Amino acid sequence: KDDFVFGILFIRGVAILQLGYKDIAKGIRISRYTMERWRKAKTLPDPLIRSAVLEWLVQKIQTRV
Repeated sequence: KDDFVFGILFIRGVAILQLGYKDIAKGIRISRYTMERWRKAKTLPDPLIRSAVLEWLVQKIQTRV
């Protein structure tokens, strides 16, 4: 369940930001390859890292609004 929720929030956050995956990967300090695997839900970050990733997305979204 947590995997599904993270995946949905991550994909929606990325869509709201309208940034390229390369820019987002750079912002959260992961490789583009890792970003693609997260986007396709092939792998997901460790549960301890997920909150930091989502916080980064929220912060970026809030600065755009």
